[in-house]
Amino acid sequence: MKDALDPGIRTTLANNIRALSARRGLPIAHVADLAGVSRSQLFNVLARSASPRIDWLCKVASVLEVEVWALLKDPERPRRS
Repeated sequence: MKDALDPGIRTTLANNIRALSARRGLPIAHVADLAGVSRSQLFNVLARSASPRIDWLCKVASVLEVEVWALLKDPERPRRS
């Protein structure tokens, strides 16, 4: 099955996870451990070589104390009215 996740979304996701974990003072490996996801999967997502499932995103978002959409929102893109 071909991966349909837009490369721009992968970059946004990786950047948001990094920024949110840094803001909370959590090392990336610690985020994986707290979320109950594999470290290798998290590092693959950060390298933009893997697309996570929604349940995976929910676990990571919970650890980072944000809603799932916050992981996917591009901070450079203006809000729609």
